[in-house]
Amino acid sequence: MTISTTRGDLVAEGKGYQARAIEIALDEYESNGQTKQLVKALFEIDGGKYDGRIVEWAGFFTEKATPITVRSLVAMGLDHDDLSRMKISDVRRLVSIEVEHQKIEKGDKAGYLKDRVKWVNSPGGLFVSGMDDGAKVAFAASMRGEIAAARMERGPLREEAAPAVDRSQPADGVPPAQGSFYEGSTRGSGPTDERNPPPADDDDIPF
Repeated sequence: MTISTTRGDLVAEGKGYQARAIEIALDEYESNGQTKQLVKALFEIDGGKYDGRIVEWAGFFTEKATPITVRSLVAMGLDHDDLSRMKISDVRRLVSIEVEHQKIEKGDKAGYLKDRVKWVNSPGGLFVSGMDDGAKVAFAASMRGEIAAARMERGPLREEAAPAVDRSQPADGVPPAQGSFYEGSTRGSGPTDERNPPPADDDDIPF
């Protein structure tokens, strides 16, 4: 299992990667003389160009970050409220993650970038609707006039097909043209009638 920390071996930054947690643990750190808690996890990307790649995530329990961290854990599948007994099997649900790059500040990798999970969302990420059914109906009703006006301005999607032209007969009042394909004519000659009979045989052809 390798976590990307080299300049040319990073998962591209972006949203919508499908992934599952493969390791998770509670931890603590010191900040301004205070001990604070966090949860750390490793996610394995499932599918696509970066299938199988491992990306780190850290969720913090500060005043502002706690709601985000808790929602992330629930999205990952956590269905109880006792973090002391949380294990990896509790948080194996497929989720959508956003990846970003972070500069390493300390150690032998200082100055390098590593990829990390910025956000953890329910599968589908931003494509999961946050509107309830009532809000959807009300909003759709308010948009009907706009949509109808846009459709009228655009016009029909298809133009009416032009009527087929019957070329088996000449148009009214127009004599067949020399060399026409109308019924009763021979290509390259005038109309076939008593005044212009076809040659009887090759001896009748004057050339």
